[in-house]
Amino acid sequence: MNHGEIAVFSTIMEIIAMATKQSKAVTVELSESAAIALTVSVASAVANESKARAETMEVCKVAIPKLHSAGVVIGRLSKKEDKTCKYAQAFYDAMLSAGLAVKTVNNYLTTFRDAVRTGVIPKDWNKARKGKRARQEKQFSAMLKTLADFDEGKPFGEFFVWLELAFEDAQYDSLLAGAMDYLAMEGEAKGD
Repeated sequence: MNHGEIAVFSTIMEIIAMATKQSKAVTVELSESAAIALTVSVASAVANESKARAETMEVCKVAIPKLHSAGVVIGRLSKKEDKTCKYAQAFYDAMLSAGLAVKTVNNYLTTFRDAVRTGVIPKDWNKARKGKRARQEKQFSAMLKTLADFDEGKPFGEFFVWLELAFEDAQYDSLLAGAMDYLAMEGEAKGD
C-alpha cells in the first residue's frame, strides 16, 4: 500500500469503529400527540413557577416591611427549646411541612432573617446556590445606611461637607469626580 491508500484505509477503519461504538444517547420515539402533551406539561410547569414567584413577591412586599418596621428579629434555631427563636422555628416548620429539604430550608431561613433585619425584599431566596459572592450582595441603600450609621454618622457628614466645599470651590467638575478623588486620596481607589 502506498501512502494515499494507507490514509484511506485508516479513515475507513475510523468510520467503522465509530459506527460500531455504542452510544450513550437514548433515542425515544414519540407520537405527535405525546410530544404535544410533553410540551404542554413543560409550559404548565413554567407558568406555575412564574405564578409562584409573583405570589411570593406579593406576599413578601407586605410581610417583610411590616415585620421589619415592627422590630421583629428572626433569631436562631437551637437544640435547646428555650433558646430557639419562635419566629425562626415557625418559618422552619412551615418550610419543612411543604416538603423542602433541611439544607434548603436553612438557606431560606438565613435569607428570611436578613430580609426582615434589613427590610429589603430578596430577589433570590436561595443565595447559597450562587456561592459566596451572592451571599454578600447588599442593596446600595443598605450599604449607604451602614456608612451613615458608622461612628454616629460623623465621618459620613464630614465627607459630605468636604465634598460640597471642594465642589463649590470648583476643585472638581462633578460630585462624582470629587468622591472618586477622595477615595484615591484615602488609598481606596479602584486598583489600589
